[in-house]
Parts: sequence; C-alpha cells; structure tokens
Amino acid sequence: MAVNIAGVVLDYWSSAPIASAQVTTMGLKPLLVGTSDKSGRFALSGRVRTTSALLAIKGPAGYVETIMPVVLADTSIEMVTWAVTVSDLARQSASLGKVPIPNTAVVIVDLVDAAGGPLEGVPLTDVTLLGSDGGPSGDGPYCFGPGGDLRDPSDLSTSCAFDGRARVAFLAVPQGDHTLQVVAPGPDDRVARLALPAPARAGATLLEARMANAT
Repeated sequence: MAVNIAGVVLDYWSSAPIASAQVTTMGLKPLLVGTSDKSGRFALSGRVRTTSALLAIKGPAGYVETIMPVVLADTSIEMVTWAVTVSDLARQSASLGKVPIPNTAVVIVDLVDAAGGPLEGVPLTDVTLLGSDGGPSGDGPYCFGPGGDLRDPSDLSTSCAFDGRARVAFLAVPQGDHTLQVVAPGPDDRVARLALPAPARAGATLLEARMANAT
C-alpha cells in the first residue's frame, strides 16, 4: 500500500521544533527517510507491505535516537514525533540519585484510558516491563511528577495526570525486544489489561499504552 506520513519533530521536554532531525522507518523494505526543516516539519512517502513499523528520530548533536511505533494506513498520516536530549535523560537518572548506564535505553510510557484521557490511579506495581526471557527488565517504573521529571516511588507510587498526561518510565533497559504489561483499575471490580511490544535500543523509546474498556 502507499504510505504518506507528514509530521513535526518536537523536543520531548520543551516542545520546541527541531530542525535537521532525521526520521527513518525501521522494519520496512525499502526504508523511508526524511529530514525535518527549520520548523521541524518532515514528510515520508513510499509503498509498504505491512501495517506497522517503528520510527527512529535522530536529532542534531546532543540528542539520542528516539524510537516510536507507528500504525500505517493507506491514507495520509499526520503525527507528532519527539526528540530526546542526552541531558534530559541524564536528569531523570540524577533526579532519582542514579547514574545512567551506557548502551541502555529509557522507555517512557503515556498511560491513556479508553476515552483518550490520561489514565490515573494505576499503581506502579501494575506496570511491568518483561524481557525476552519473561523476567523483569529495566529499572522501574517511576512516575513523572508535576515538574515533568521522574519521582521516587516514596513520593509518587500511582499514575497521576500533570499537564494532561499520566506517564511512567523505566531506566537502564537493556537493548532488545521487551513487552510492556499494564493492569488498570476499572468499575465494578473489573480490570483492563494490556500487553504491547516495547523495543529498546540505546537511547529512548516512547510508547502509548491505551487501555480498552475494562473486562
């Protein structure tokens, strides 16, 4: 099918547009590659044989490679992509009194409810990242606090919405393919469960965990 992706690259923490960022598909043949202009805008187009892929966003100097999943369709797609700086990632470790581990990733997850709003009230114990061996992977999760950085679980142990988003993150995630699992509270003692792929390379992975209605 024919795929046309148009979007903008923004800094993940400041939301400023990022020029000269390279946006590349992963897992497609041939690869689709574009470069953002001075307004952060980019465009990708080509023909593909699959409905999903990963986007790798490589910003200018000072940015890590950021990975985001994208669902492809035989229509034009408009999306926001994000670039993450080395210093912002280092600050997340420092805010927890930790030292970044080289050649690992930070996996950041937006928790979204079935209506599209921030998913609050999820205990950190109900968000897990599993490695290919089925065991826990990475250091975390940790919730993002009101200042936009990670907080110690003693201060914040359940997901809360700040600036319209409820987010958690795992630090020091080994490179490879992982699985994110989320169990969310629902009405009448029902729960919603989600499992989705969480690929990690050296840099950052951004995921959206959108829950279905409780079952």
